[in-house]
Amino acid sequence: LLNANNNLLKNGILIFDFWYGPGVLNAKQQTRIKKLIINNKIVKRISKSKIDILNNTVDVNIKVQSENNLKKIYVNENHNMRYFFLPELELFLNFAGFKLIKTYRSFSSTKPTVDDWNAIVVAKKIK
Repeated sequence: LLNANNNLLKNGILIFDFWYGPGVLNAKQQTRIKKLIINNKIVKRISKSKIDILNNTVDVNIKVQSENNLKKIYVNENHNMRYFFLPELELFLNFAGFKLIKTYRSFSSTKPTVDDWNAIVVAKKIK
């Protein structure tokens, strides 16, 4: 946020998305599976989430499997993601010289709810 502040003019607008804490906690730990067929290859993505409530983080383990008649390819990655609650996000924004203007559900013009994992912030540079 400090870096964003350094790169914006006064009254500049900062827009970003984040993982919305109430939605993350409401959704709980999830396993999501997606399958696609691309050029006669089956691509399967398995995403498992494990929430660490004490640190406000989620470990997301992603496995991608691609296979056709000749070979199989496996890729694993792990992402440790931080989720935020609006009071702490507003505090961080204020510390970095921003004022929180509005918060939205992702791809919407309404406020986020406990059913939303992602949300968007609009903030204004004030110092």
